[in-house]
Amino acid sequence: MALSIAIAILAGLASGAFHLAILAGTIGALIFGYITTLPLFAAGLALGWPASAIAGIAGLLVVMPVAGAEAGFWYAIIGPLPVAFLTQRALLWQETPGGRAWYPAGYLVTWMVAWASLALLAIGLWQGSGPEGLQTLIERRVSLALGQWEKAFGGKSGIEEATAKIVRIVPLGIALSWMIMTSVNMLLAQGVLARFNRAIRGRERFLDFEVPRALSALFAAGLVLSLFPDPAGMLGLAIAGLAMLPFAIAGIATVHVLAGRLGDRRRMALIGFYMLFVFLGWPLLALLGALGAIDHWFGLRARFGASNLPARKEE
Repeated sequence: MALSIAIAILAGLASGAFHLAILAGTIGALIFGYITTLPLFAAGLALGWPASAIAGIAGLLVVMPVAGAEAGFWYAIIGPLPVAFLTQRALLWQETPGGRAWYPAGYLVTWMVAWASLALLAIGLWQGSGPEGLQTLIERRVSLALGQWEKAFGGKSGIEEATAKIVRIVPLGIALSWMIMTSVNMLLAQGVLARFNRAIRGRERFLDFEVPRALSALFAAGLVLSLFPDPAGMLGLAIAGLAMLPFAIAGIATVHVLAGRLGDRRRMALIGFYMLFVFLGWPLLALLGALGAIDHWFGLRARFGASNLPARKEE
């Protein structure tokens, strides 16, 4: 027990130090900022979710004395609090005739969407609207950044037009960036721990990725909110975009199932799909989200026999 607590504390100290690296502002330091949650996940997924909580407290004791209470608050919002909750969820399991069934990965991603959405709504309510509200704050930051870019690299003046286009997607970009970094750190921690047989959670096939039905309601709520004037509209757009991401992942899993019906041509089909994904980007992601939603409601993977396809390690 004492050793586990000591390891958790060390993980928290590392996390806090990584977070403080953001203050340096250099590219090399920012890389450490991106892995702020990695030690927290590693502690929790190896020792249990209380270890993530202990590590988070240790991280706060590093961040707050150096960067202040406000920095500690934001560190808690993006790191210790969601990590402790996600780790607690990830380590839930139940016995089934087929063996131990772990808490679904799709539900974990959905909780990330919910956390990011609630954070965006809370920030929106805190900042409010009007001359000094959220939209004005974002416009100032974007305009300043574009002005510095234009000053450094030249080019035609069009800051106001570019600002208007960028402002609406800033909340989505920030929240999506957090989700991606959190997901990558969680997967990386689980992968390394599993490699050394230290992971509590067992393996899960990518083809079994499922999302809860409540996600559809969140997506619909985001779409409705996006119809309102900004800043409510930009927050609704962000929520709808975040809710689409798990459906897009389910869509990718569905593509794998459909490709499995091609027999020997399966690998070439998947290679072509991912090359197309690299070139098309967001438009294809939207189509994958639609495919994932269709699979969610009509069970395409079950119809095409996902259980008979190769396990993830062969993908």
